Amino acid sequence: MSYVELSIQVPPETLDATCSFLHELGAGGLAVDDEAVALVRVWLPQDARLAARVEDLRAGLESVAPGTWDIGTRVVDTQDWANAWKRFWHVTRVGRVVIAPSWEPYAPQPDDAVIRLDPGMAFGTGTHATTVMCLRQLEERVRAGCTVADLGTGSGILAIAAARLGAVRVWAVDIDPVAVRAARENVDRNGVADHVTVWEGGPERIAQPCEIVVANLTADLHMALAAQEAGLVAPGGVLIASGIVAGEAERVAAALRGLGMAASPPDTLDGWACISACRPHPA
Repeated sequence: MSYVELSIQVPPETLDATCSFLHELGAGGLAVDDEAVALVRVWLPQDARLAARVEDLRAGLESVAPGTWDIGTRVVDTQDWANAWKRFWHVTRVGRVVIAPSWEPYAPQPDDAVIRLDPGMAFGTGTHATTVMCLRQLEERVRAGCTVADLGTGSGILAIAAARLGAVRVWAVDIDPVAVRAARENVDRNGVADHVTVWEGGPERIAQPCEIVVANLTADLHMALAAQEAGLVAPGGVLIASGIVAGEAERVAAALRGLGMAASPPDTLDGWACISACRPHPA
């Protein structure tokens, strides 16, 4: 398959807002080529949905930086896309978790939970604020032998991290077949296939409540799936809901409280929010 690389030049002061919008749009890959001149590259599959995605992108950019952006395009094949990633992405540490690109050497330190990752065309390299907050929550909450559900697994990074941190069983789902394929390959690459199962589909694919449910989605998806997300949390367990623009956090938290969940004040990072919502034990 071929992909279209969009090179987006925006005013430097709008760089964070632009990247946030692209993340919400569901970009398959995103990299900041040069922060000084605010040049962002994003990769989209050259398929039947491309034209609509580009129109959504143009409309979103106009709302972020009216009349002050420019888009360049070129068609790249899978290999070119993979090589492009190697220019932008390097070893990343979040607490004990170390995300190392499959092509880059890394010598583990004692107590490191190392994830070898190749994102393919699936979103998720561990560098975005929404993923960082999820990883921090997983490190704090995962206990040896616990069960975890990962909704919208992308490249599989959160599911693999949960297994590396001690979860005995992780169920990961994604509606995107490209993401499912990438996640399964990364699960195999990291030797955690005995603990992590990846399915194509949504929350309905997970048949039992889990002690931890992690969902790095958009605010609108959290609202649409709130009942299913909450229903997957075992009594005494927790939902980690990320991917939420900070200004939308209270709307999502209120929906979860309406379903009997106890939502804590959100963690925030770079304009994004992550909500932890616990299911109380029955009285």
